[in-house]
Amino acid sequence: MIEVFDTDLSAIGGGELPAALADMEARVLAGIALRAERRSASRMVGMAAVGALAIGAASSAILPGRAVAADQFDRIAGSTTLAPSSLLLAPQP
Repeated sequence: MIEVFDTDLSAIGGGELPAALADMEARVLAGIALRAERRSASRMVGMAAVGALAIGAASSAILPGRAVAADQFDRIAGSTTLAPSSLLLAPQP
């Protein structure tokens, strides 16, 4: 029985490899490299998302004090030197 397998295997081993098998190793290695590249790309996207969340959380923690309406006199008599009316009506040299 073993002699039958030996003759069959020696007949198979003596022939040329099919084209699909000849470059199979290169295709497998290319697939592994592509998979690793996709994994690292998704890892980078995940890190960017975590970084964005961290920046958002930090910026929301550093809020200024409560907003307070300006006093009535500040709006009326405040710094109006750059108001359009004062710029247009300013004395000409």
